[in-house]
Amino acid sequence: MLCMTMVGVSRRTWSTVLACCLLPLPRGGSQGLDRCDEEDITFELYTGYILSDPNNVLQTKSGVLSVEDCAGLCRLDPRCKSFNFETGLCVTLTASAGPRPLTEARFPVFSLHGVKVCLPDGTEQCGAARSTWAMEVLPGFKLNKFFTSEQVNSRLHCFTRCLQYSQCRSVSYQGRSGECLLSAEDRFSTRFSSLLYADSEADYVETNCVPEEARSCEFRKLSGRILKTADSVIERVESRDQCRRMCTQAPFRCHSFDWGVTGEQVCRLSHHSSSSISSVSDPYLELEGSSSTYEMGPCYNVTVNCTGTGMLTRVQTSSLFNGKIYAKNRPHSCITDVRDSTDFELDIGYNDVSCDVRQDKAGGFSTDIIIQHHDMIITNADIGLVVRCEYDLSNSSLETGVQMSTDMLNLGSADQLATPPNITLRISDRRGADVYSAKVGDPLALRFEIEDPSSPYQLFVRELVAMDGKDTSEILLVDALGCPTDPSILGALTPVDSPRILQTNFDAFKFPTSELVQFRALVTPCIPHCEPVVCQPDAATGSSSSTSTTSYGRRRKRSSEEVDTRLVANVMRIVDTFQFDESGQQGDPGVRVQPGVHQIAGPLIWITLLCCQVMILLLWWILHRRKARHCKHPG
Repeated sequence: MLCMTMVGVSRRTWSTVLACCLLPLPRGGSQGLDRCDEEDITFELYTGYILSDPNNVLQTKSGVLSVEDCAGLCRLDPRCKSFNFETGLCVTLTASAGPRPLTEARFPVFSLHGVKVCLPDGTEQCGAARSTWAMEVLPGFKLNKFFTSEQVNSRLHCFTRCLQYSQCRSVSYQGRSGECLLSAEDRFSTRFSSLLYADSEADYVETNCVPEEARSCEFRKLSGRILKTADSVIERVESRDQCRRMCTQAPFRCHSFDWGVTGEQVCRLSHHSSSSISSVSDPYLELEGSSSTYEMGPCYNVTVNCTGTGMLTRVQTSSLFNGKIYAKNRPHSCITDVRDSTDFELDIGYNDVSCDVRQDKAGGFSTDIIIQHHDMIITNADIGLVVRCEYDLSNSSLETGVQMSTDMLNLGSADQLATPPNITLRISDRRGADVYSAKVGDPLALRFEIEDPSSPYQLFVRELVAMDGKDTSEILLVDALGCPTDPSILGALTPVDSPRILQTNFDAFKFPTSELVQFRALVTPCIPHCEPVVCQPDAATGSSSSTSTTSYGRRRKRSSEEVDTRLVANVMRIVDTFQFDESGQQGDPGVRVQPGVHQIAGPLIWITLLCCQVMILLLWWILHRRKARHCKHPG
């Protein structure tokens, strides 16, 4: 094996001495460059290799801090066929790999070698304006998972076939047989390590041309080490968050970054992470203290389709996903299970009491969703997202039997123009004053109100549910027909002062698991009036009343015009009536301190002990006087 040394100068703190070992590689793709349009020129990249050919060095330039700048120098010079890069040093050459073997360059830092290629079939995805290099080659490896196999005449042809498939992320090319295996996996896939194996006759080629849309990515921290070579070094970056944003917006598929380690406010970006750099020995510089590398985990492209009835959240991931997506406050009832998929959805209806939708303002809805990898527990790989939908309700016409759509087209209109009402749910006392906290048993009321006193709408309510603050318990108070399920807990809905206000009375209650009680209900406005429902007594409820009740909880027929049903909600704090003593001590576990018992027994015990001490002192004084008298008058 032929070995040599090469000295490179870095702008930072290291002078690099490279120990290099020759390794023959398959022929590159630089043929036809003289006839290639400028926009079709791109590069294939090798990590851990250089082309060692002093006779063909075109330019050696120090202070080059990014692969993009080094590739730009080569791109602008028609004589340049390839380049060698390490952080701070760029060498352009008039030759490329082929008859000349590439040389391993991995100590004390690893280098990158780029070969200029002409890629007319990949201009749209891989042009110079889209990515710095089109592909990365890992010689001597093959991927054993693929979705199709083709016969081609070159590695470059094999790669261009990958560009014809939207799901293609990599290819494995067998030079002797011309076999081209196209795969949807790459080195950043979840199970990639078990898919790649050594094959001296093959080349693994990974695309850098995957279109990246707006997405959310999580980064995990690797403490105490940084990559020895970075693709890009940016100075005067004010924060780690800004460095992170630069990684997600880089002109290449950035997968890791570090900030403030090699210099103050210095951000370093790399297309490598620990899952892709395993072919390079000792790629990290071990450091003490708080120095860290941040590696990109799974990325999620989230889109929201706002419909007339809810929010349809669609998630596309960068790797196969196994887990679930659910509403944060409804993890058991508003959920979608996902198995081996990169594309999945969660449909959240505005009127679905099983999901958690907030109405932030008139026409504005939002909710929090969690993307969780493990079926049972939340880990640091999981992420939370906020999804929002907003509707323009200004001067909208009242629609007859037509659901609201995202473009708000009025397909049919009634004679009367009206603004859809803003409906609120208030928790109050029986006279209508707002109440924000209470004790169990306090007399309270739920008030459903249309805020505009001149609104032509009236209300009917159904499916009123009370839930605890932990999403573990709930009770149905008003059923789908609009009738109270248990009159001993909640009464019928009746108008108060105005047909635009409905009230139902109840005594404050709570759940054992939480002091918070949430109330949610479906409310539908209607014109000109709402038909009440007659609720028959139910023996199952234990009610002693034998008379029927009238509740404004359900339409009887569609003789009146309606708008879409709304979900309204409110929450309050209700505490137990049990009180602890003033010292705050709760006593032994399982023992409840009742008022008026220990408060009396405690002082009686102390008084008794004090009386005993006084009696003992008095007895001692009497005995002492007798003894003194006896000593003074013996006999």
